[in-house]
Amino acid sequence: VARVFLREGNGDIKVNGKKVDDYFGNPSFVYVVKQPLAVTDTETKYDILINVKGGGPSGQAGACRHGIARSQAARSSSPILAMGMICLTLMMTEVSPA
Repeated sequence: VARVFLREGNGDIKVNGKKVDDYFGNPSFVYVVKQPLAVTDTETKYDILINVKGGGPSGQAGACRHGIARSQAARSSSPILAMGMICLTLMMTEVSPA
């Protein structure tokens, strides 16, 4: 689970109080986290604070990416949906007979 806070800034990303590079260490996980920013060309537009817990580093990086993508999509119309970073599913469940 990741909670993401975006604000105008210069591109600093902190995950659980540490810089994203220090928290994940692996460049591929850092790339995953920064992917929504690269797609929308906003790497230096926002400061991002992320609180994440649960799962392993890969799952946490994916949760961070999803949170950043959702918060960007909420702020403005962007290519986030077109790039497949947010998946909208409309699921219906069948009502079981009582």
